[in-house]
Amino acid sequence: MYVCICRAMTEQEIQAAIELGADSMHALRSQLGVSTECGKCAPEIQKILNNYRRIHGHKVRRKS
Repeated sequence: MYVCICRAMTEQEIQAAIELGADSMHALRSQLGVSTECGKCAPEIQKILNNYRRIHGHKVRRKS
């Protein structure tokens, strides 16, 4: 499912970025460009990030 229509980013792409170390909205904006145009996707992206944290704890793999 597309989450950020402006950047054509799917939920899977956002989750992959989180798994690779994008551990905040700021990091996701910087890496993927999500929520930088209209911003309507920000609440859904935050839900994805929060859900990942809830499931995996705050352990997000950091980039080396």
